[in-house]
Amino acid sequence: MSIGDLNLWLIFFTMKQVSVHCQGNNSRSTNSSNNVSYNQPQFNECTTWNTTGISFQPNFTFSNPFGIFIDRNNSIYVGDQPLYYIFMWINNSFQLMKTISINNSISGNSIFVTNNGDIFVDTNVGVQKWTLYSNNSTTVMYVNSLCVGLFVDINDTLYCSISSLNIVKKIWLGNNPLLSEIVAGTNSSGSNSTMLNSPRGIFVDVNFDLYVADYGNNRVQLFRSNQPNGTTVAGNTSIETTITLWGPTDIVLDGSGCLFIVDSNNNRIVRSTLNGFQCIIGCDRSGSTSNPPLSPRRMTFDSYGNIYVTYPTSNSIQKFLLSTNSCETTTEISSTMNINDNSSVSSMIVQHDTSTFSINQLTTSESSISSPFFVMPFCGNDNIGLSCNISTAPCDMMQLCENNGTCINNNSIVDGYNCSCSQGFNGSNCQVDNRPCQSNTCWNNGTCNQTSDTTFKCLCKPERIGIHCEIQIDYCQNVTCLNNGVCKPLLGDYKCECLSKSYSGKYCGIVSQTLVVHQSVSTSFGYLCYLMIGCICLFFILMDILKYCFGIDPTKDQLKRIQRRRRRGRMKNIKPPPQIRKFIYIN
Repeated sequence: MSIGDLNLWLIFFTMKQVSVHCQGNNSRSTNSSNNVSYNQPQFNECTTWNTTGISFQPNFTFSNPFGIFIDRNNSIYVGDQPLYYIFMWINNSFQLMKTISINNSISGNSIFVTNNGDIFVDTNVGVQKWTLYSNNSTTVMYVNSLCVGLFVDINDTLYCSISSLNIVKKIWLGNNPLLSEIVAGTNSSGSNSTMLNSPRGIFVDVNFDLYVADYGNNRVQLFRSNQPNGTTVAGNTSIETTITLWGPTDIVLDGSGCLFIVDSNNNRIVRSTLNGFQCIIGCDRSGSTSNPPLSPRRMTFDSYGNIYVTYPTSNSIQKFLLSTNSCETTTEISSTMNINDNSSVSSMIVQHDTSTFSINQLTTSESSISSPFFVMPFCGNDNIGLSCNISTAPCDMMQLCENNGTCINNNSIVDGYNCSCSQGFNGSNCQVDNRPCQSNTCWNNGTCNQTSDTTFKCLCKPERIGIHCEIQIDYCQNVTCLNNGVCKPLLGDYKCECLSKSYSGKYCGIVSQTLVVHQSVSTSFGYLCYLMIGCICLFFILMDILKYCFGIDPTKDQLKRIQRRRRRGRMKNIKPPPQIRKFIYIN
């Protein structure tokens, strides 16, 4: 930064003025406000904007632009419904920085970008999350309709306004996409405190209070944190109706908590102040003027307090410059002396009501400072910054090419740049790794050696073979373990596990001495048994030969004696039959 630029910052720091700010409808924490990803400038009762808009990117052709978001770095994101694109520009640059192509399920009604660069966009089935450097998305909330309004609070809770179901749902971004819950509305249209009618834009402050543009009821509802009943803060059904709304489509809060409402069907932008509501844009529709256009849909602030409004019906986005942001009047008397070729210092006497003080003011050769607040200088097509020395070319702003790719600015294509990728990488951002050797090419701790641009060879561990070291070598395939032993593969070898301590050796073929003795005894006893059985069989054969061949029956006499003993025994056991005896008397 040059000395002139430093002096310019010091001057505007000195010129900071005390003014009365709108306190709005909620108390705000400065520390929490610094954590948000969107701009919330502070204004006062006397703040005004130029009522004639400037076309944003006049040389760019939009087709029904709807959703818009500006982050704190003044990167501008626009959702184009029919083209299914999200466009991105950096800080008033005419050079398109990034184009994210979305599938045809996108609606582009609402866009929200968090501090880490995650881009949330509504689709026909829910909400998808994209990152700036990726061409892939993930679904973070499933719903059965469009999210007409999106918001992510400071606790990473995503809110979705579902117009067709008359509800607002929320989900913590770390949860299952199916586990969303209703925080406002009852699934039925109505106008009481718990119901909504076709809700559109939403806003959640740092106190987690939810503001809803209740389109069908022509009002803005405030739902305090974890409260089902809403309070009308603008429009119909409010306690003290100070303004009549007709189809509000968006609601934004500034740094003081004041409301800015897109009153779509009345073709205007209104805001709340300590003295009530006032129209700031589209207030005078007399005559045939077409600036601003009709039917505004979304609005947002840049960091300088300028207002951006989307007009889908006219395929344009209008920028309304901040005109005044002070309730104090100043008069100045200056005398100038040269410092160098490009700048000068003038003495200025500034009178604020009844008090007067003097300061030194630095002016550049290009323009003089006459506004009591800071305005970023307009640098043209390719540069930004106080000295217009910062290039807005994509490759100069960010590292867009991954994996050591080289970024080359190219104004002839939509993205505005090309990536020259290192060997083995391709894709629009060199994000696709086509190298033969990947982290998972060789398995089981194998080492991958690239043999050409498209081929590789895996050096496997001793126990593995195969193209990817996926096959374990079976060292037991041709090994036979004796005595019922089991072969077990080892690291580059094998081992026979013997099932008894009686066997040992590499193949379980060595028998212990104890088992040898046992086996000998068992064998001898077996032989004796066989011999005895043989002798018995031989005896019976010999007896049959003597009996049937030679008529000699050595057992015949013995058998007769046995038979006679058996007959005598049976006769003894037989009782004589009863007899009748006749006795004759003899005198």
